[in-house]
Amino acid sequence: MKRKITYTIALASLLLVSCNKALEKSEIEDGFAPLGDLPTVSINASAIEVDQYAQTVTLDVTFSGVASGMENLELGLLSATDPGFVESNVTLVDTPADGTYRLTVQVSAGNTNYIKAMAACTNGGAVYSDRITVDVPDIPWYYKIADEYIGTYGPDENTASNGATPYENHVVTVEVAEDFSTLTLYDIDPYLENETNGYVSRQMNYVTGTIDLEARTVTFTVSGQGVDPHLSPYLLSPISGYSSDGYSLAKEFVLQFNEDATELHFPWYAVLNQQESTLSYVYAEDGVTLTAN
Repeated sequence: MKRKITYTIALASLLLVSCNKALEKSEIEDGFAPLGDLPTVSINASAIEVDQYAQTVTLDVTFSGVASGMENLELGLLSATDPGFVESNVTLVDTPADGTYRLTVQVSAGNTNYIKAMAACTNGGAVYSDRITVDVPDIPWYYKIADEYIGTYGPDENTASNGATPYENHVVTVEVAEDFSTLTLYDIDPYLENETNGYVSRQMNYVTGTIDLEARTVTFTVSGQGVDPHLSPYLLSPISGYSSDGYSLAKEFVLQFNEDATELHFPWYAVLNQQESTLSYVYAEDGVTLTAN
């Protein structure tokens, strides 16, 4: 059994200290157990498995010397794209015990990844295995599409002048067809999610578009004045410009991924209430850019 998290390695996070007073030298020394009180850690790189499409590396990790006095002990496998492991992926053993574990850790395709095993406890610090280097082959961008994207949807100047405020940290869920022909975005619009009574995720406020694998775009069908988000009476209406006569609507609604699918860009668009023939919320003129969550 294992679980996966992402965290920043910092020894301070492994030590329980008081925030109310400076520690005396003797107190600091008492807070550390000798390194002999930590397990020994090693990895076997001879049986390594690299799956660039899943963006994972699997190998055997051996821990020995686990003892009951090791407080909050964590055993795991780390990966990072920087040799200092400042930002790391880690897979942890659920129940720390002596043994050899076949562990899988997330890596980054198309990059050099650094991998090492670790053992850490609050009363003993941390110990690491030797570091190995794994060059993970690159994969097409569409294999890198994330399950979620997050970002801030801000209003354009006109909408902001009427008192509208940004929708911050809005999360959009992504589902891609197995053949990469289509993509569905759930909870696509924050206005609809926040202003709809009885809102039910995945049953409303979603759209499906066609993927262009070469252009890295997703195109949604514009019917009449906008894209149907399955939430009457609203449409998501792409905008081409603004003048003294008001907003002009565009004929296409196209989203753009960057080269490694870490960003998803929306064009300038608005939420159109067909019943009232009004634009309920107009987003920023330069569009909205979400990042992989």
